Amino acid sequence: MGGFTLASVEPGHAVIRLDADERHRKPMGTVHGGILCDITDEAMGMAYTASLDEGEIVGPAYGFFGVGLALYFASQGAGRLAWPLWAGLARLLIAAIGGWLGVHWLGGGLPAVFVAMAIALVVFGTTVSLAVRLGAWRAT
Repeated sequence: MGGFTLASVEPGHAVIRLDADERHRKPMGTVHGGILCDITDEAMGMAYTASLDEGEIVGPAYGFFGVGLALYFASQGAGRLAWPLWAGLARLLIAAIGGWLGVHWLGGGLPAVFVAMAIALVVFGTTVSLAVRLGAWRAT
């Protein structure tokens, strides 16, 4: 969709500017939440990537998120959303509480937030995958 640019990036901090126009707006005129999520994700990724040492790898947990999200939408089509919704709630709680604990209690800073997020993504993808595999879509 575009329309955003990287204004600055340094370890742990990135600024992205959005020149919102009609392609970014919903019918009522507000900016669509999807574009806001996109630039937030991009800023977080760039801020973290800028803090890595050479040779470190970012993002292996995103595969779990991709599988979980695909099965979430497929579960909508199957009319069986209970497990994906519970998995999404678990992802939110693990990321929020784990990130907060990692920063405030363990003093881990931004890397602690990303560790919590990685764990949350693995739990989300694994939970939804196992639920589907074990019969969550079967007729009752």
